[in-house]
Amino acid sequence: MQYSGEDAKPPAFFGLSNYARWNPDSPLLRPFGNALYFERVQIGGEITTWMELFGVALTLGWEKSSDAWQLAVNYNRGRFLGVVALHLALSVAGAESLFTRAGCGRPYIRAQRKPNDGQANYCETCATTRKPQREAEKRYRGNLRAARAMAAKGSSVTEIAQKLDQAPDVVRGWLQKGK
Repeated sequence: MQYSGEDAKPPAFFGLSNYARWNPDSPLLRPFGNALYFERVQIGGEITTWMELFGVALTLGWEKSSDAWQLAVNYNRGRFLGVVALHLALSVAGAESLFTRAGCGRPYIRAQRKPNDGQANYCETCATTRKPQREAEKRYRGNLRAARAMAAKGSSVTEIAQKLDQAPDVVRGWLQKGK
């Protein structure tokens, strides 16, 4: 593997510290507060270095079949140790896979259950800014407009429900609100 520019040498592995030598009064260790937090930072740094060294990267590409951007993990042409490094990172984080946030588009690990296919999922930051609610309201208003436009053109409630992937009772309620 070639390294160029300012970082002409490969990343160095940190190694884990010896608890017997832990001195919380050390100026280097004082910001961490305790040995457990320091070790977690060390493990994170070590696994990050492995992923850098073995070429684990995220790539963004346009997927013609789904007509959407797709974020994928690139293992640097299938290098086995890159796969091991990513799976080690996911294991340490207690996650099965990487997911993409619907609100901000950033990849993230998810410790709780896997999101449902086709269902948007949001990070806490997006959720606290009401992004999910705003997007749900936008979808609702779009469906409402589409249902009313189709009804004006003579489509039946059943046809509209099928096209919008909604229950006929829901569509009927939308159309009655507009009267």
